[in-house]
Amino acid sequence: MGKSPLDRAAHLARLRSCARAGAAVALAASLAMLPGCKYSDVLTEHVEDPENGSVNERMTPVYKEVKGAPELDNMSSTLESKAERVDGQVDEIPVYKEGAPDNGPTDVRLSSTSVPQDEPATEGNDQTDNNDGANDSESTGNDGSSSDSEQDSAEGEGMGGEDQGESEQGDEPDESEETTEGDDQGDTDPDGGSGGDGKVYNDSTYEDLPEDVGCIAATGQYATIVQMLAGKGGLVAADQAWLTRVKGDPNLFPDESKEGLSSVKAGWSGDGTKSKSCNVKQLIAAKPDAVLLESGSNALSTSDQKALTKEGISVVVMPDLNESDTSDADVLQAVSVVGELLKKAKTAYKASDMAAAYKEMHENVVKGCVSRNGGYSTKMVGGTNFGYIYQGTKSTGVATTKLSSNRTTTSFIDDWTSTVRNSVKAVRKYSNATLYLNGSDLDISDGVGLSAHGSSKNYMLLDYYYQVSGVVNNAYDGARPSLKDGDRSLPYLVIAGSGKNMVSKNVSQRSVPSALWYSAVGSSAAGDQWTTVGDADFPALTARSSDIAKKVVRSAKKQHGLYNVGKPYSVWVVPTGLAGSWSEGTVESFLMGEWTWDMFYNDQDLSDCDAATDAFYQTFYRCESFQDVVTDYNTAGAYQAECPVDSGWSDSPNPEPSPEPNPEPGPDPDPDPDPDPDEPGPNEPGPEEGEGGDEPSDEPGV
Repeated sequence: MGKSPLDRAAHLARLRSCARAGAAVALAASLAMLPGCKYSDVLTEHVEDPENGSVNERMTPVYKEVKGAPELDNMSSTLESKAERVDGQVDEIPVYKEGAPDNGPTDVRLSSTSVPQDEPATEGNDQTDNNDGANDSESTGNDGSSSDSEQDSAEGEGMGGEDQGESEQGDEPDESEETTEGDDQGDTDPDGGSGGDGKVYNDSTYEDLPEDVGCIAATGQYATIVQMLAGKGGLVAADQAWLTRVKGDPNLFPDESKEGLSSVKAGWSGDGTKSKSCNVKQLIAAKPDAVLLESGSNALSTSDQKALTKEGISVVVMPDLNESDTSDADVLQAVSVVGELLKKAKTAYKASDMAAAYKEMHENVVKGCVSRNGGYSTKMVGGTNFGYIYQGTKSTGVATTKLSSNRTTTSFIDDWTSTVRNSVKAVRKYSNATLYLNGSDLDISDGVGLSAHGSSKNYMLLDYYYQVSGVVNNAYDGARPSLKDGDRSLPYLVIAGSGKNMVSKNVSQRSVPSALWYSAVGSSAAGDQWTTVGDADFPALTARSSDIAKKVVRSAKKQHGLYNVGKPYSVWVVPTGLAGSWSEGTVESFLMGEWTWDMFYNDQDLSDCDAATDAFYQTFYRCESFQDVVTDYNTAGAYQAECPVDSGWSDSPNPEPSPEPNPEPGPDPDPDPDPDPDEPGPNEPGPEEGEGGDEPSDEPGV
């Protein structure tokens, strides 16, 4: 027989304690007779004959006492019996395949629990049995596959930019790369995934949440919330659009963008809102403990959720944000839940404390606006005060007696659409009152503005922030868009007068005269006070974007343009921050209260809003100044509607309506909606306008 495994390991054997020599000799003797023993699998001991230097496994070890050595404590309590030692050795002996070639690899190696399972048990460089890591991928499950998710996973591969290209087969990156990522993220556990429990949490009360969440994957608004509360270490995966936006702006999360954000993976293509945008393999490789899913979102398919929960990753369904009808309460709850999930996480910032700081800042701004305004400003509907706070899930809002006498008006244009013709006959007459250009041919070729609308029974969030600061939105008849099909609302045309025969898009038809022209006391009697945009109590329209503002100004510049009301007025654009437009349900939206007060009541001096916005951006986005990030913050004077007057215009008492347009591509007009039984006030929603619609009624004005 050739040189035994024992002889080839002799240089390592000298390192073992002589105290275990007897047991080791027995082990070595048994191994010497086993073919197929791999020399690097087992380390044993030998005793060297001092006479000739040869190895003699049968010799009794010679013990030598060192004089003067300190006496050790009594270790009898830790001594093992011979039987215990033998039992332990049996557990460690490998099982060998019979008939294996001499010195060939073993089939099974039992390793200590202290040795990671993905590390080879061999020593030296002989690691050919590792099979290039294929078994590691199978054992960890990071290929992200399951019977329900293979198709979606395959379709999601290859997207996400450079963050997506780390592993073609979905295997984990090597250990050194993972450790670097963990270091970049702060003190968080580089292994991740240990705080999830593989369950889906879809309880809107959020009383039951996964425990010990250390890191999270999320898209859009929720990626922003996780990052702003936790800093480095909290976010491990986001959508590609969010990563591109944040990484591309050095003013946002400056510390994180240099370090922590470099390791955040792109778990979704685009902004993560489209079906099949999730790369579930990449998401699993990021090792989140939980993935946040907005209610009604397409960010995760059913098979994606199954693949995640199979890996022990929790899925938490969160409130729907970034919508016009998102409630203020939902924004607060979203921040609170993320803070609760990460309360034990090892992140740069203590998320629960940051969530509490956000709530305090939010409350200080909103309550400060209400106090300064003397209460909530509400609309007059049909001569009756609509005494409700425009928030809450009930369609009637919340009744209040804390009403303000301030009632400055604006009309907010949320969107823009094209028209089905280039001109219409203006219908700008209401009972005994007439508005400029009534009866004239109006140029509508620039398109027309639309009000905000939503998919729930909530009021528009923007209207609530207007309300706390003394402003009401006259873009629709009542205090919000009328409901259709129970929950869904349709937009109104934000114009002067009737909008009949202008668009093919399904919109709501006003039952009162105009979004740009209204009766101050709700009566159409002669001598009543009528207010038009451009008057002191109606100084400006507001718009969601500068593009919309430019279109209004272009139309108003024409002598017979749709937005020419015979007197100049301003168009102010609502600011947009990292989280999106302040008109929508974002974590920045509450700042609309300060902005509204300063624009409408403080002569466009935004000093109060400056202070609140700087405090928010410095605290939560770690920005030196919000001015580097927020767009359209102060557009006072930037967009002026000139409204040149046609001196030859004379009122046409009974203008003929425009003929029906030729059929155009687009949806068929919906039937008239049922009246909303919950809408207070004497005015019921008017008929639906598609390609036709009814004439305005003679209901009292707003």
